[in-house]
Amino acid sequence: MALGCFVVPNEPIDRNRPLTDFAVPIEDVERRSGLQLFRRRININDIPFLCNQTSCELTGRDAMSRETLEQIDYSRKVRRCKTLDQLQKLWMEVENKQYKKIDKWLNAAYTKRLDELNQQATAPINKIDS
Repeated sequence: MALGCFVVPNEPIDRNRPLTDFAVPIEDVERRSGLQLFRRRININDIPFLCNQTSCELTGRDAMSRETLEQIDYSRKVRRCKTLDQLQKLWMEVENKQYKKIDKWLNAAYTKRLDELNQQATAPINKIDS
């Protein structure tokens, strides 16, 4: 058994950057999150560091491509759009990237947000009588 704790930014990461750059002591994560990740029946200091047991590389067959990571980021941005104009500008940015293929979940996020914003735009406004 080996243990590794990593705090990785919520953004695309250079594939050449080692995972060890994001290693943090488990106590830091527990303290900041307020969670106890392991019962104290085991002494986590006696467990070897994961990256001493494996390569801990961000590359390989399981690593996501930069294009995939960018599209994940775009799907988050799509969900945060407040207006149709914002959404259309963002989608033009996505199209200008000229991805080989726009992933189905990004397309679905766009379609869903487009429907939501169209419904908001056509919803009747209730006037409050004074």
